Amino acid sequence: MPSQTRPSPGGSEPPLLYPDGNPYQWSETPESVTIQLVVPNNFQSPKKGGDHVIAFARDSLVVHIAGEKRERIKGKLFAPVNKEESTYEMNVDKLSKTGLHLLTITLTKSTPNKEWPILISATLSGGKVLDPSTDAEDIDPQSAFILGDVYLQAKNIHMAVGHYQKAASRDNVPALLKLAAWHMLGDSEPDSLVLGIPFKRDLEKAFEYHLKAAHLGHAEAAHHVGMVYLEKGNYAKAAEYFELAQKIMDSYNGKVVEKQLYASNAMRLGLMHADGDEGWKKPDIDAAIPYYAVAADLGNPDGTFALAACALNGWGMPQNIQFAVHMIRQTNELLPPHLKNPPRIPPQLEGLDLEVGMEVLAGVWNRFREELGLGPEQGMGLPFLVEQTHKFIAEMGGFEVVRKKLRDAEAANAADAAAAAAAAAESVNGSAVRRGGTSSTSAPKMKTATSSS
Repeated sequence: MPSQTRPSPGGSEPPLLYPDGNPYQWSETPESVTIQLVVPNNFQSPKKGGDHVIAFARDSLVVHIAGEKRERIKGKLFAPVNKEESTYEMNVDKLSKTGLHLLTITLTKSTPNKEWPILISATLSGGKVLDPSTDAEDIDPQSAFILGDVYLQAKNIHMAVGHYQKAASRDNVPALLKLAAWHMLGDSEPDSLVLGIPFKRDLEKAFEYHLKAAHLGHAEAAHHVGMVYLEKGNYAKAAEYFELAQKIMDSYNGKVVEKQLYASNAMRLGLMHADGDEGWKKPDIDAAIPYYAVAADLGNPDGTFALAACALNGWGMPQNIQFAVHMIRQTNELLPPHLKNPPRIPPQLEGLDLEVGMEVLAGVWNRFREELGLGPEQGMGLPFLVEQTHKFIAEMGGFEVVRKKLRDAEAANAADAAAAAAAAAESVNGSAVRRGGTSSTSAPKMKTATSSS
């Protein structure tokens, strides 16, 4: 089970979030409204003595998770509910494989079939979230963000910005990410709204929004902050935020839920450990390889290629040309179509193709290991192996001749394997017939063929 914790920037814990940054999700049917919030693994409901607040009345809802400085939900509901029939319960999110613990609140509508465009429509004191003058500190931030989206779709940019800024001021991650994206893209003439972006490009402001979202538990924002520090040459801070991104993703099974981001993040950490930096740490290939392996396991071609380079040269692992060849081929299988031609091959293996050159290289490596009696930890110079590979191919008549021989051998091996399988099956069948029955491995139709009928 993933550990649901978030690194805290201050005295109180930031709220646990869905991977996309939302503090809660809600949906409705004609009869009810369902709200789900991520809560700590050790969450204990108030019914069982937990120090949390889950209070719903006919027209309001307040949810405050102990340890968090703000309520997750706080305000007047869009429409009245039947308090006596409304409930809440704990469950684990197995459907999306996050392993997150969820608090599910089900509110029964007083008026069935009435659609709710928003969950919270006003503050507890009565200030409408639609009203720009309503105090941001008294607004449910997720509802403010949702209203910002509503205004944006209606092309009311001014009102949309106001609601996004209110939500962002209350630590709403989706709003922070929206404002960060707008400031990253920018518009040379924001007043004209030609691109629909009401701000000039301001990378420093965008960074501030991403930094805040990172500390609130958003993995992609933390990764972005790491990339900014890396581009500035600050390896220590870059590593801090790449590690933060990994820690956040580990809290909700990020290897499955955000496979691509997890792999890219691991690859960055691997490259940083391999390169080293004066202001951070010395090059450490042993520390890099586990990150390469994580990226490779998740199907990242940079990860498989990095492992190939290590195996070719004996960096951080014993030299293993067969494994290196396998990783090089896997790299080229994983590459998108527009990057497959020419194939991606390490510069040291220039002139060797994926089919013939790689196969012969592995064979030459094996032959010399046997002839020289080398142990598992002993390697050979790569230039020597490449030279011997080219020499062998030339002596055999060139790449095309060797290619044909390899394909003929592969076909012969396949035929031999098929013949062996057929012989084995015949042996099993004959044995079953002689016993007047069938073996446990026989096909169902064999039973019919040898039955008394």
